[in-house]
Amino acid sequence: MKKNDKFFNYFRDIHIKFVRLYGRILRQAGLTLPKYALLSQLTAYGNLSMTEASEKLYISKPALTKLVRRLEQAKFVRRLRHPNDHRSYLLSALPKGKQVVAHAQSFIFTFISGMLSDLPHAEAEMMEKFNLKLSKHLDVILSRNKKP
Repeated sequence: MKKNDKFFNYFRDIHIKFVRLYGRILRQAGLTLPKYALLSQLTAYGNLSMTEASEKLYISKPALTKLVRRLEQAKFVRRLRHPNDHRSYLLSALPKGKQVVAHAQSFIFTFISGMLSDLPHAEAEMMEKFNLKLSKHLDVILSRNKKP
């Protein structure tokens, strides 16, 4: 097995485990991963228009509308009239939605911080550089027209 194959297999397995971990955390709050993704964006960026939210999540506006409707019913988000464009809405996370995001992020942060604290400083810096580079490459790919 080549070095890159081994790394890819580890990375794939870790990705799957993180998805399962988030799923476990979110099930307790009655959320799916897409609902959490929207709440996370609203918590990070503040109020977003439907267009901005659909672009940040890389989903269609009809799919976003369904998510928003369900999150509104559960009192996680609300729609506000856009102050400059009365034909559109802004999405806003309600305290219940912000609380779920804070809980999930706190759990993951504590978990990862514990892992990083066991690493020598140079290795932790290397991990940080890798994650930054990976994030930038993903942004480039995702900003393209739907094709990776």
